[in-house]
Amino acid sequence: MAVSLGILLMLVVRGVLLWVVIPLSDVWWLLTEPARVANGKPHVGLAETIGWANLNLVAVLTLGRLTPFTSWSRVSEVEHRISLIDPV
Repeated sequence: MAVSLGILLMLVVRGVLLWVVIPLSDVWWLLTEPARVANGKPHVGLAETIGWANLNLVAVLTLGRLTPFTSWSRVSEVEHRISLIDPV
């Protein structure tokens, strides 16, 4: 029962925080994309950036137990995507 309540609480907090994280990751993508193009780094799409932000949000909420923190330099390697059916 306590584990179920903890998971539910984390999903509610994550849902609320995604309202802040997604717009911030959009702005981050807009600011960093010209620099990535100028430096010849691989293209990172908006969906990849939002997935990276969501993955790191889960890492912060679970204190790295569920998934480790992923640095921005490894964003092109992230395969996590936000979907309608996303367990965490």
